[in-house]
Amino acid sequence: MPEKRKAGRIQARHQRAGGEGRVVAEMMRNVDKEFAEWTGGIHDYPVRRIMGCQILKCSASKTDPSYANSNINSQYIVGNQGSYDLGLGQLPTGKTYNQLVTGNIQNDPVGAAVAGAGMVGLGYLSGGAGAAVGMKVFGAGVGAIANYAFQPSGQPTDWIDVGIATGTGFLTSGMGFGSSVVTNTGGSLLGSGIKGENPNAGMGAAAGGTALGYGLGAGVQTGIQKVVDPQTWYRPVWIDAGPGISRPNTPSAVPGMFGNVFSSGSQEAAGNSMKDALQRAQGK
Repeated sequence: MPEKRKAGRIQARHQRAGGEGRVVAEMMRNVDKEFAEWTGGIHDYPVRRIMGCQILKCSASKTDPSYANSNINSQYIVGNQGSYDLGLGQLPTGKTYNQLVTGNIQNDPVGAAVAGAGMVGLGYLSGGAGAAVGMKVFGAGVGAIANYAFQPSGQPTDWIDVGIATGTGFLTSGMGFGSSVVTNTGGSLLGSGIKGENPNAGMGAAAGGTALGYGLGAGVQTGIQKVVDPQTWYRPVWIDAGPGISRPNTPSAVPGMFGNVFSSGSQEAAGNSMKDALQRAQGK
């Protein structure tokens, strides 16, 4: 029994030392640029949840003028050598933000995929039927080709992204801007759930790419529409349909087709560039 109690006390001391070391290590990473860079941007998120960022000075990199001056921070080591040593031992403990989010997705990929599918459904329902089926099929093809063409070179083709782009291209043809953003960001989340990856960069890129692509596509469609639609001088608004009967001159599908091409192409090009930049910023 005495041996068990002694072993229990030793284990408790180790646990307390480990806990103190993790707290000190997190503070060291937060307040000192040298430690932050040396550990590769990792943080101990369980300690942050327990202790709170105010105590751990999580925002010191933005608010502390001494953040980049290790000499100022080193003056506190001598009086706290024991805690400092414990912190050094725990500095490798932690994850980058990208690893944290990716881990959360991988722990519940079905939930992430269902949430993404729900966003796609919400975007489609809020956007209405949109274009005719033929134009939607055309939009699906353009989306697939544009996504394939603008994927990063030198890497295997991401066929999940191609498939998602095909589906969202079909659904968003003829949609308004807001519904298109919801549908495309939902599609990105759906793909991330399937692949088990951090969805933040993809969703941000989908929203930004949609904004750019929608604007360019709308501009191209409006410009061409002024040339080929019935409102122009050489295409009458009404045409003869028989003895004494006239019918509306159906608007040309050409403006919408060109608008789709420019919208999807610019959306995929911009979206992939944004995603790559955001992933680099997240340390992927």
